[in-house]
Amino acid sequence: MNSANKGSFLRGIVFWITAGLVFLFWENLASAVMNNYAFEVRRTLWGMVYYPLLFLLFGSLIELASFILGKILPFQRWSGQKQVWLLCILAVIVWGDMSRQMLIGWFNVSIGFKSWALNLFFLSAIPAIGFIVNIILAKKERAGILPDKKRLLVIMLTLFFYILISNKVTYRYFQYDMLVMKNVLLQPVFMIVSFLLAWIMATIFQPGKLRKALLIVPLALTLLVVGVPAVFSSAFGPDGHTAVQRIDQPNFIVLLFDAMRGDHTGSGEDEGNSLTPFIDELAKRGRSYSSAYSTCSWTYPAVISLLSSKLPNKVGLLQRVYVPDDLALLPEILRQNGYRTGCLSANGLISESFGFDRSFDEFKFLRGSGPKQIFLPFRSFFPAPHFFDEIAYQFGFISTDLFSGDWEDMNAQASDFIERQRSEPFFLYVHYIEPHSPYWAKPYSGQLIDFQQIKRVYYQPMIQAQVIRGKMNPDDPVFQELGMGLIDTYHKRYKEGVQVTDEAVREIVQSLDRQGLTDNTVVIVLADHGEGFFEHGKTGHGHTLHNEQTAIPLVVIPPLSAEIELPEQPGGVSLVDVAPTILDFAGIPGGMPDGDGRSLLQAYPDSNRASFMFLETETRKFYWTAIISEPYKLMTRVDLKTSEIDTFLHNLDVDPGEKINLYPSQYALAESLATILKVQTDQTVEPVAERMEDLSPQELERLRALGYVN
Repeated sequence: MNSANKGSFLRGIVFWITAGLVFLFWENLASAVMNNYAFEVRRTLWGMVYYPLLFLLFGSLIELASFILGKILPFQRWSGQKQVWLLCILAVIVWGDMSRQMLIGWFNVSIGFKSWALNLFFLSAIPAIGFIVNIILAKKERAGILPDKKRLLVIMLTLFFYILISNKVTYRYFQYDMLVMKNVLLQPVFMIVSFLLAWIMATIFQPGKLRKALLIVPLALTLLVVGVPAVFSSAFGPDGHTAVQRIDQPNFIVLLFDAMRGDHTGSGEDEGNSLTPFIDELAKRGRSYSSAYSTCSWTYPAVISLLSSKLPNKVGLLQRVYVPDDLALLPEILRQNGYRTGCLSANGLISESFGFDRSFDEFKFLRGSGPKQIFLPFRSFFPAPHFFDEIAYQFGFISTDLFSGDWEDMNAQASDFIERQRSEPFFLYVHYIEPHSPYWAKPYSGQLIDFQQIKRVYYQPMIQAQVIRGKMNPDDPVFQELGMGLIDTYHKRYKEGVQVTDEAVREIVQSLDRQGLTDNTVVIVLADHGEGFFEHGKTGHGHTLHNEQTAIPLVVIPPLSAEIELPEQPGGVSLVDVAPTILDFAGIPGGMPDGDGRSLLQAYPDSNRASFMFLETETRKFYWTAIISEPYKLMTRVDLKTSEIDTFLHNLDVDPGEKINLYPSQYALAESLATILKVQTDQTVEPVAERMEDLSPQELERLRALGYVN
């Protein structure tokens, strides 16, 4: 290699490394402007390593292709072709995921192999366009009619900024759906803003200084955008009590944390070190129920019970369908009695697509804001192993708000709703996604990079398939090393998500205190279901009715001014009891129409009250039923294909982990409980007609991220 070629080679390396850093800094600035960026050292440092290497990799491939094409078609080479190929790389990296969604919409195909195959068209089209553009510009350069350097630079920078801005805005506000009409109409605005930004940069900085400016300017502006609001918030933040409301009827705030286990709140978890110290302290003002149960082990049926006070089998809602118009829900009754009702949801099952919005004055499903940094572009085009996500999480590029609104966004929206209530009592239901899988509620805080965990995630699908098929025993050394290690790591991250719920509740209560609403507001903290970590051969939820998936926290805090002492409920409580309790607090007579619950404000002489649970697995393979009449729990599992029935009886006092099946030895007790359970099971109705709206690709993606779509 002669000195000229060597110098050109080195300049090429510097160009692509610099391009990676420029992209990183401008992406951070765009995120900061949209209030979607918080400076994190780990993410920034990994970004400064990852993006230069990524762009160098793509740039090297481009340089190789250009060299080969230059030998075959020398007329396509010109002095600025690197910039054209850079824009092609940006289009592939930045628009990859959005292009996939757009193609799915245009060709009306379901997400799957066909949708991934469509991306071959996009991946082929972008380089082809770049090649054609280079031929055109090379011809213009030879003819001496190429635009002057400044004009050409402005064009290139405009396209660079446009690709970036359109992506960030589409992710942040339109859940990467470019075809939303409002987003389509905004594209010319993005182009104008990009042109003005490019023109300013090209005018202020001479070509020799522009490269440094493209690095320094976004860094300085990011620090300004991130730092100044933080200073002003600290200096002029909310203080004191505003006392915006004085109403006879109490307000209600229901804070539901998706998939939070009952045994992970209070002082029982981690050998007395509570994961939820604030919730524990708050519970002293009211009551925390140690025996609280869901009616199902996944979100949709459980929330139906929460809002209707009905067991989900009785209304044919054990599978996700559009909520029937004739099903009476709590917010409707409150509206009829002068309440302003609102709902904030971060779970795609509790959204307009399933009809939950009809019951509320204000309803908002908070979509995710996308990745904190774009990661592994080809993951957007083809199915990719989960270990890609693990690497991205460890780098700090993704968190909970990749696919759904996180607790901070939820609390900001909740505070806004509360502040706008002046003359009416309000009911606000906040459905947080934390600590639900994929357990990214807190930023990764481990070692620089955990290769062992990446290895575990890499082998996860294989191990899981072998365990399900019975080809691998959980006692197998391979499973113990990889499988249980993976579960233990996920459980640790899950606990971090539980800690996040404590901070979320603290912030809401402090907001109520600042506004002088604590004296007149009922706060209820609960979950829809729990989460399993292989206690019974399953992880996640929606698989069984064991307690790790059905026992939930339930904390009820009366208004300070009410001086109410909630009675004990020795027979245990259920999700169906929440709605009657709220109506009782509000002084609204009649309770929930045909409800299965009862108000927790009342004391009941019978201590043998039973709790019921029902589950039809998503695959419709098993139908589970359960009754808890403390201390005993009876479960049945029916194989819907073979009609085989398995029965389980546990004494929860001596066997809280439900490991010992007493059914063979205590048949008479099991039969007496089965008789009571059968009364409820016999009231099961056929599923209502599926009036659910067609789900968009984006909605299916969100449900897949939560594990609700295979």
